[in-house]
Amino acid sequence: IDEGVENGHSISSVEFSRDEQLALIGRKDGSVVALDLTERPARDLQNDIHMKNEITSIAISGDRRLLAVGDRDGILKLWRIDGDSFSEWFQLSNLQSPVRKLRFSPDESKLYLLCDHERAVRVLHLSNLNSEFEKLGIPTVAGQTR
Repeated sequence: IDEGVENGHSISSVEFSRDEQLALIGRKDGSVVALDLTERPARDLQNDIHMKNEITSIAISGDRRLLAVGDRDGILKLWRIDGDSFSEWFQLSNLQSPVRKLRFSPDESKLYLLCDHERAVRVLHLSNLNSEFEKLGIPTVAGQTR
């Protein structure tokens, strides 16, 4: 996967989809490269996924509908994935320390989040987000209303 280091960009985080058909490469400049691994060579899925600072953690849901990205400034962003396109869905920007680890629950109803200097894992209930967004008329991730 040469895409992550082209033009001198250093890789800071890597995540693969469960089916290993999608690779997500977080870089120190805050950008994310998404690669379709079903093609040879891997095809870069051009995207606008970018954070202000170094990407420290990436997670992709098992059904490949959600992408979570955390950075050194303690910002968490969620993107909806539809085929080859990514659209920003949610941002949490008051975490106060770098995001160290992100992981979706097996049933994809929760996102587990660990930040530096914390003694517990935070749990973000995605179904609650969907309910609140639906009340406000904001598009939600289909099937996430468990």
